Amino acid sequence: MRPFRHRTYGNIKMIFRGFTGDRRGATAIEFAILGPIFFLLTFAILETGLLLLGQLGIDQAAKEAARIVRINKVANDGMSEQAFRRMICNASIVPITCSKLQIDLHRAPSFASFEPSPPVREGKINTTGFQFDPGAPGTIMEMRVYYAWPLVADLVHRYYSNIDDGNYLISWVTFFRNEPKAKYMSEETE
Repeated sequence: MRPFRHRTYGNIKMIFRGFTGDRRGATAIEFAILGPIFFLLTFAILETGLLLLGQLGIDQAAKEAARIVRINKVANDGMSEQAFRRMICNASIVPITCSKLQIDLHRAPSFASFEPSPPVREGKINTTGFQFDPGAPGTIMEMRVYYAWPLVADLVHRYYSNIDDGNYLISWVTFFRNEPKAKYMSEETE
């Protein structure tokens, strides 16, 4: 009996040695299993990084534009909406398409009238009621900037897309009071 057990154990050992001893295709099989997951995760991380960089770029450009409105430069220079839009596009640290940038700049009755709701209706950006009014010195202003950021990675579309066309709507909203006409401004113009 003893030789039989040894022989069976030896046969099983030989069978498994055949699987464990030959490693020529192991790397290819491991890559086939893990490669798609790795690339999907890598593209999702890159897409998220680009999205956050886009938000940062639009945020900084919109803050600079709001400052220009706040000191009454837009109203005093008679800047048009297109020129204001170009100014925001040029100030952004990331390249953006100016035609996709939506701006709503208008007077507000008070700071209490603030409603931070994005203009998305039925999955589309609704710009009805958007205005471009830089206001007068001392008026309370509301400025909203929206940009439809294009998403590339399919995995990110499912989780980040907040409008029907598969883009991500970047929103930037602020309330401020335009500065009254300051003494230093009148001295510079004299």
